[in-house]
Amino acid sequence: MPVPMPIASPPWSGTRSIKVCNTLNTAAVVRADADRLVPLVLAGLEAAAAGRQANPKLHVAEGSESFVPEGWFDARVAVARAEGEVIEPKAEMIGRDHLGHEWE
Repeated sequence: MPVPMPIASPPWSGTRSIKVCNTLNTAAVVRADADRLVPLVLAGLEAAAAGRQANPKLHVAEGSESFVPEGWFDARVAVARAEGEVIEPKAEMIGRDHLGHEWE
């Protein structure tokens, strides 16, 4: 019969000095399915942010803005940055050359 092994605590437990990645760098949606899938992606983004007691931040590739509700571009939200909390647009346009950029 196998003997259960104790589970060790990670070396960073009990500290606040770790970086946790909480970003999705790129979500690609096929244009033919965008009307159906983008609302699901946005709902998932909202749910993930709410689960972290944070606000979502969305970068939208130029040419894809028609699939995102205008309210996302009009809204301003608090975003945690290295320098502290910053008020930014909830969604903003980026060039296609920035797709996959490692955002903070």
